[in-house]
Amino acid sequence: MKKVRFDLFEHGIIERHMINNEEDESWRTGAPSFFPTTSLLGSPGGKSGSIIFVAPIDDTHTWFLLHMASRVSQLAAQESIPFFDVPGVDEAGKFITDTANGQDHMAVVSQGNITGRDLEHLGASDRGIILYRELLVEQMERVERGEEPMNVYRDPAKNHIIDLPAITPDGRI
Repeated sequence: MKKVRFDLFEHGIIERHMINNEEDESWRTGAPSFFPTTSLLGSPGGKSGSIIFVAPIDDTHTWFLLHMASRVSQLAAQESIPFFDVPGVDEAGKFITDTANGQDHMAVVSQGNITGRDLEHLGASDRGIILYRELLVEQMERVERGEEPMNVYRDPAKNHIIDLPAITPDGRI
């Protein structure tokens, strides 16, 4: 990747990757993460996409659910929806790292149950982690003041489809 950028938007963070140039769809449109735990991923031309839910179970366990979909010309009847668990380790207990998700799994699991954040050395490439943590603190402070955190809509009139922001040619959202 030549460049990575993270932009705040009304509902969370947009992650952008430049592989070749600023015309890359992954740079122009990015991948939105809706605070606090949902991300969308798409493919060029909108032929397929994924939604990721990351749901805390308790203090040391998290459920990572990836739903993948492909656009088809005609819907066919299905008796069931196939699903499978993606292992993080192989039969010998070695981390599976030939995919981005496998590498992410290894990075998270190898830190142990509770990681000492005071021992971290975050760098420029960790800007997304820093931004997300700042957003977490900001939202907790809103709740402490009695305000609603981001993406909580109790008024049905405000609970509607979210239009995703797009980046302008000059780099603004």
